[in-house]
Amino acid sequence: MAGVDIIESVIPIFKVYGVKSITMDDISHKLGISKKTLYVYYKGKEDLVEQSVKATFVKHHVVFQRILRRDILALKKIILLYRYGIRQLTSYSTTFYLELKKYYPNAYLYYQNERSYITFTIILDLLKEAQQAGEILEEVNLELYCKLNMDKIDTLLLDVKLHNDYSISEIVDHLVIYSLRGILAEKNTIKPLR
Repeated sequence: MAGVDIIESVIPIFKVYGVKSITMDDISHKLGISKKTLYVYYKGKEDLVEQSVKATFVKHHVVFQRILRRDILALKKIILLYRYGIRQLTSYSTTFYLELKKYYPNAYLYYQNERSYITFTIILDLLKEAQQAGEILEEVNLELYCKLNMDKIDTLLLDVKLHNDYSISEIVDHLVIYSLRGILAEKNTIKPLR
């Protein structure tokens, strides 16, 4: 099993169990490889966690680029990006993010930097494009809008009940679509995607 295969196999383990309680022994057992093989590719658990987070974002950016290349309105791209992002974020146990922050600061910093890039570069650029096209009210502070949405997503990540009680579509509708409608120059021009 090569390093890339290990990462592909360990990400689902971290999604379900978080990162703190899983040991290198657990990982080697679940993957059916020796612990020695793990250490051939990774310096330790911290390195494995960091590489897993980085590999996850590499995959995300491939999907983001596919969405960004589509010939659709900027607002539709935003909705698709959020739908994908929220689906991915909620596929991890809520403890994953808390443990990442507390026990793996380098991996968490990478995660935070990527989230900031996605929000304040990709999403913000699309919002600016929509605002320049006259779809979003001129007076809307788009950076503040992004910051407030990022804070809402942080709350969403830690709310297990919300994940259990509502579908991803409902969450995206309320967090993204209805929020976007509030800043549109012409009301009700975007609808929930099904």
